[in-house]
Amino acid sequence: ELPSREAYENLLDIADPIDVYLQRIDLIKSIAISLQDILEKLASMLFEKKIDKTEFEGERALLEKILNYLILINSKIGIKIAKKIAKSDNMTLSITGLKSLCLSNNKIALEYLNDFYLKWSDNDLVLEKWFEMMSSLNLDLEGINHIKTLMEHKSFDIKNPNKLRSVLGTFQRENILLFHAEDSSGYNFISEKISIIDKRNPQVAARLILPLTRFKNYNEDRKNKIRKVLKNIFNQKPSIDLSEIIEKALN
Repeated sequence: ELPSREAYENLLDIADPIDVYLQRIDLIKSIAISLQDILEKLASMLFEKKIDKTEFEGERALLEKILNYLILINSKIGIKIAKKIAKSDNMTLSITGLKSLCLSNNKIALEYLNDFYLKWSDNDLVLEKWFEMMSSLNLDLEGINHIKTLMEHKSFDIKNPNKLRSVLGTFQRENILLFHAEDSSGYNFISEKISIIDKRNPQVAARLILPLTRFKNYNEDRKNKIRKVLKNIFNQKPSIDLSEIIEKALN
């Protein structure tokens, strides 16, 4: 498996999260194209092993890695397998297929995610996974409004720390193009939500703000955008937990 985006960023004196994200995706695609035949054969072999059974945990993990490569190059075999396992009654296997679909084709992913929601809507723990996957999507024309709408969903509860992390934590970690949007809409959105959450649950707010404080090797323009929203939160006299983290980041 390739190192994470954060690991690549830490290797650079000056890093742009969007550039690093896109270059990492390009690297994965180039590897996938070079190994496409091998990866497709291996994915097909794993799929045919009926890996929904408990004892095939390692095989499921391997299939997830392979599908992540194949989906990014729109492999027909990869997409076909991901669609099939997305409908599995094995929740873990279903999530593997869905996460893979989320990497490339949002329209297909959304259709299968809706089915997943209907199937598991009475299971709060599984719904946290659904919110995570939904928060990773960057839907055409919707932009940040997709995440705002998600926080108004009937199954979302702003008082539930796990669901807050599922949406806002995943958004910052996985939805790179929206979170780091050049117009600062992602930063503004997160800072507004953290200010609201801080009034109810300072500990959760303090954890959720951490990705917004990791900007030491970004370029000055991006640093200034992030500093601006952090100062806006600080000027609202946040909790001690939150103000300490912001002060440390700004200094």
